[in-house]
Amino acid sequence: MRAHLILLSAFLLAATAQPQQAPSADPAAASGAPARSLEQPTPRPKSKTVPIDAPALSYYAVPTGVLDHEVHTIPASDADRLARLKTAFTQVDCTGDRMRIQDMKDGQNLICTWPGKDPSTIVVVAHYPHKGKGEGAVDDWSGAALLPYLYLAVQAAPRTNTYVFLECTGEKGNEEYLKSLSKQQKKDIRAVVDLMGLGVSPVPRFYTPSDTADPKADAFHLQLEFLYSTFSDSRLQLPQPLNPQRWITTDDTEAFRFSQTPAIIIHSIPQTSVGLPGSAQDTAAAVDTANYYWNYRTIAIYLAALDGVAEKLATNDPLWGAGGSGYRLNLNDLPWVH
Repeated sequence: MRAHLILLSAFLLAATAQPQQAPSADPAAASGAPARSLEQPTPRPKSKTVPIDAPALSYYAVPTGVLDHEVHTIPASDADRLARLKTAFTQVDCTGDRMRIQDMKDGQNLICTWPGKDPSTIVVVAHYPHKGKGEGAVDDWSGAALLPYLYLAVQAAPRTNTYVFLECTGEKGNEEYLKSLSKQQKKDIRAVVDLMGLGVSPVPRFYTPSDTADPKADAFHLQLEFLYSTFSDSRLQLPQPLNPQRWITTDDTEAFRFSQTPAIIIHSIPQTSVGLPGSAQDTAAAVDTANYYWNYRTIAIYLAALDGVAEKLATNDPLWGAGGSGYRLNLNDLPWVH
């Protein structure tokens, strides 16, 4: 698998060498304006709608003002957080049988399902309870607050896979969710996307915890698709591999990985900010509106693109050129989301 990481690094170097327009740190800024340093904190703009200037955005258009309000007004208690998330999901058509509340000894999971043509499932997860010294804005209200708007994004077109959005209590919540599934339902989970630590930088980071030196091939393919999907919007920053081990408090992929499900953690924490999540500075002010918007836009495109390759993550699929021929990387093989 070490060859996978070498290949991934080579891909990143080749991709960044291509002329790719970097996004403005302020999504409301006009195209062509001088861009601020993307890793520098940027002033929070007033609530403005984002100009929809690319076909990739035609299927989701959540204004920055909405995202700004959701991530910067943090309910004080975990019960209030869950109530807020339930309201947000209800407003984006998670109603009736699509919403399920799972009661547990130490809290509740909120589960919203967007049905696809097949029972094969993509799970998007974040944990909502407050942990740490601050408000828990970065870790992990930033991930939890985004899930309803990603649920809205996948509604843009008929989906092959069923999407499950899981607002969990943490590791125990994920374990209880899996226990509630039948053996076949567990097998139907094609991929798990864990969101945490968003809005600190516009550059998305990714990582898959592994008991071995390198992630398994299916998780590696999940990472490759994250890179590829970014190319469908030239204003996005390319994702970068970065281990969140120095700051991660809750690994929402663990229970799924034990069930042999490919998983990816997506965050935005650069090396210079590893002390932020869970610290006294982990407050609403630590989440930059513009950065949060670019994270949202990147992840929404990724989830849409995953629908076309979720069942092709196995090493024996010709999409990846496995079976002795090496990994064949071809953008034309992957679905364009616009």
